[in-house]
Amino acid sequence: LECYGEHVIDFSGLLMWWERYPNGSYDLFEGGRLIGSIDIWPIPKTTFDLFVAGKLKERDFREDDICQKCDKHTYWYLGDIIIEKAHRRFGAQGRLY
Repeated sequence: LECYGEHVIDFSGLLMWWERYPNGSYDLFEGGRLIGSIDIWPIPKTTFDLFVAGKLKERDFREDDICQKCDKHTYWYLGDIIIEKAHRRFGAQGRLY
């Protein structure tokens, strides 16, 4: 929410995306605590076209806007790259897995 305000999905939306495609979130942990994440989601061409045209915002993605499989998928949505403020500029993102 720091940068994008109203355009960002809330936690329940992110959870719905993850339930559709659990491999979409790559997380960084330190001492068992989540400190960062990169999220990338397979989307259908129709969702891609609407998003690129500015007719669909991230917060408006519905369940069927995230694919359950990524077999030879052409369209991907990079949802976010997040790292806790305390770990920025210290190379923590290089340990993301």
